[in-house]
Amino acid sequence: MLNTLADLLALEEEDMVGKTLCKYTDFTDFYQFSYINMDGKGTDSKGNTIYASDFQFDEISLSQGKNGISAPYYGSSGRLQLTYQSPVIRDGKQVGAVYADRIVNDYNLPTLFTFHNGAGSAFVVDSDGKFIISSRGTGGEKDIFSYLGEQGNGDAVRETLRQVMEEEKSGTLTIVYKDKKSLLGFLPVEAPEGCYLLTVKPRSILQQEATPIICMLCCMFCLLLIGGISISALLAGRQSMKADVKQKEYREKLFGNLSANIDFAFMLYTPEQQKVELVSDNLPGLLGITSQQVMERPGQVFDASGMSREDEARNGFLKGTLGEQITRESMVGSGPNEVRRWIAVHLIPADYGQYLAVFHETTSEHDMREQLADALTQAQNSNRARTAFFPPCPMTSGLL
Repeated sequence: MLNTLADLLALEEEDMVGKTLCKYTDFTDFYQFSYINMDGKGTDSKGNTIYASDFQFDEISLSQGKNGISAPYYGSSGRLQLTYQSPVIRDGKQVGAVYADRIVNDYNLPTLFTFHNGAGSAFVVDSDGKFIISSRGTGGEKDIFSYLGEQGNGDAVRETLRQVMEEEKSGTLTIVYKDKKSLLGFLPVEAPEGCYLLTVKPRSILQQEATPIICMLCCMFCLLLIGGISISALLAGRQSMKADVKQKEYREKLFGNLSANIDFAFMLYTPEQQKVELVSDNLPGLLGITSQQVMERPGQVFDASGMSREDEARNGFLKGTLGEQITRESMVGSGPNEVRRWIAVHLIPADYGQYLAVFHETTSEHDMREQLADALTQAQNSNRARTAFFPPCPMTSGLL
């Protein structure tokens, strides 16, 4: 969205930039937009005059002509925020840069930073261990090191974590969390630079997940003592277990990929059995149908998303003949008393003969494109009007 705004500002006269930034703010989740010309002076979406020298973050778009994201900092919002940056290019030459401020707390969604019914937690910290995004239970602690100390972990654990973060390593540590032995996972993230994603998961949960496998291993050991027939049955059971483990790993990987985009709803479907395997919890809220309805009649989910029953992609998905990923986008709610919405549907052939349908509301993107198209048309009409009524003076043009 910021690159789109940069392209739009490249067509604007500089005295109109402030109004465009103000309108753009109303249609996005950004807190504030700013524009700076090559002289280091500009305006923000609130109409204030600003200077590049006053920025509280490392500026790279104006000085280096690059896209980027700042490190977290406390800005004019009074809260921790990030700034996205993009150069403004006109006719192949940079004329300025545009900046968009986003409050970090907007990303702190409970469904993303807790898991295992609240037993597991996730955090994002900066290079000094200070919380950028915290989870439940952190209380008034400002950084992960003091928080670990409050949980009963000694200096050795905290110093080990501090050292691996300085070396930008990833891995796990054994810690005490809520009076339970737990695993702390740590992973550096690319942006904002120097930040870390941390996860905490009690070891008891891992043991619970491992219990069925341990029981199966004990049963296999007993069966080996019976004889040759039991051995054959054991081998068959092991093959079945491996298939189940692979299926479980596949699904966990799939859900891991989807968890980064929590606005998306999904349905996992097996065409051979005409069976819906999984339906995400947020699908009913997006499409207005219950999970039970989807389980009983999978085609209803496409009716609710506006896809035609004659659509080849829809029929290929349900029959298992879809060979490649296909995206459809439709408008729903066309009735006089209904709210118009746009729904995008991504149909994806997956492994093990299964298919994945991902649903996402794109109404805001459509509204944004319409606003941008209107703004561009208005700018073009204004330029044509000025050219028609105020042709350039030949003498003045010669002097210039």
